[in-house]
Amino acid sequence: MDQILPLLNVLLFSSLVYFFAYDTQQNIIWDENYHLTSAQRYIEGVAHFEAHPPLGKMLIAAGEMLADTNADIDKHRLVFDKYISGDDLPAGFSFFGMRLMSTVFGFLSCIVFYFIALRLTRNTLYAMFLSSLFIFENAFAVHFRAAHLDAFQLFFVLLFLLSIISYWLGHKPIKSWQYAWLGCLCGLAVMVKVNAIVLAVFFVFLFFKETGYFYRLKTVDLNFFVQLLKKALSAFFGAVAVMASIFYVSVLITDQLPEQTSPIYTKDTTFMSPVYLEYLQGTRALDIEVLGNAIVDYYTFMKSEHLGVATLDLDSPIETGSPVWMWPLEQRNINYRWDSANGYTRYVQLAGNHLGWALGVLAISLALAFIIYHRLLGLKLTERGKSIYQLLEVFVVAYLAFMALHWWLSEQRVMYLYHYFIGLLFSYIVFLLVFLLCIEISQRFSSQSFKAVVILAVTLAGCFYYVAPLTYSLPLDKAACERQNIIHQTVQCQ
Repeated sequence: MDQILPLLNVLLFSSLVYFFAYDTQQNIIWDENYHLTSAQRYIEGVAHFEAHPPLGKMLIAAGEMLADTNADIDKHRLVFDKYISGDDLPAGFSFFGMRLMSTVFGFLSCIVFYFIALRLTRNTLYAMFLSSLFIFENAFAVHFRAAHLDAFQLFFVLLFLLSIISYWLGHKPIKSWQYAWLGCLCGLAVMVKVNAIVLAVFFVFLFFKETGYFYRLKTVDLNFFVQLLKKALSAFFGAVAVMASIFYVSVLITDQLPEQTSPIYTKDTTFMSPVYLEYLQGTRALDIEVLGNAIVDYYTFMKSEHLGVATLDLDSPIETGSPVWMWPLEQRNINYRWDSANGYTRYVQLAGNHLGWALGVLAISLALAFIIYHRLLGLKLTERGKSIYQLLEVFVVAYLAFMALHWWLSEQRVMYLYHYFIGLLFSYIVFLLVFLLCIEISQRFSSQSFKAVVILAVTLAGCFYYVAPLTYSLPLDKAACERQNIIHQTVQCQ
């Protein structure tokens, strides 16, 4: 029972966070203008291209089909163009189904984070309290409870990281099928949003750790290259198999050309190759050549869309984007929508748990300090402490790689605060590793560590409650709204 109760508590609080007032916001939120139309095209089988790979949109569509809350209304107008305004939605449209899968995946992500904490701490109570970092993250809750893509991506990233941590801390040789499994998870995350490619960093470190080259200079022999090729191909083919399968399903279920009178007909058919068009016109069956052409066409469209996005303009009064260096500081929160009536205003605001984000910055700073100290002077660590420290270095490198990738992307197009979500997750896991490392090197901290995690969880929950009106679109008068800006400028009060 002692093993079950902490998990039940995680399930309880996660469900409260993600399903409280779930169906009260009956207006379009942020990018739902685009995602609703794409999901409906999957439901009706209309071929199209998107700025992101197809998996996330397919999952949104699956939620709509599963819930079937719009069965009695005509949603066909959603398929005509890639964007729809709230005023153009059919009367009586329910968001319940479109938002269902994203919300469920957000809830499930809390559970996976708990198991990551459990794998690291090996203690159910510690894992339960430390899971508060993820469960009580307002930015995740507000973004994941809408029909957005990031909940799906983060769920697959979390499963990937749980597997990496388990293999790293395990004492058994890592099989080729396990590298293939990691490749599959990486492929799933990339098929939601391409920026998950940063996960490739972990494959390099895992291989060198497994082969005994982590921290050691050894002679590189033929066996080293054989193992490298074997593991690399396993991961590569795992990722390729998943990505090809998802594209296959996408092409299979969208086998109709858009209506010629619709705006997307011109937009998308311009990128469709003759082979792919033959399939959509019904003159050719789906085969490997059709699939290959459809994938290339999709990639060409994605590349065109990426290059067509505007760049950041901080001088513009309506700019909602943010530079990469602001992300860890939780600056430039985004107002997804606001509605006023009778002196009260309801906000849907991308605002994070201020304490959680601050702990993320603190964790990265302390981790860098630990790394510099250990590299120069050395830390006295147990065997488990060495594994924890090595993981710390890996996650710090992954975090820096993530920031570098997005710095490069930000030079080409505008980026937003939610693009930091993978980096924020990395910083939370770095916090767990720093916490465990402090227990390893300080007996005094170790004796007070349980008290620390309890205080941490309670404080995180309190901070979540403070920001919650912006998460759940609760009515605020002007004075109550301004109190949200005590810590830093979070919301422009109407």
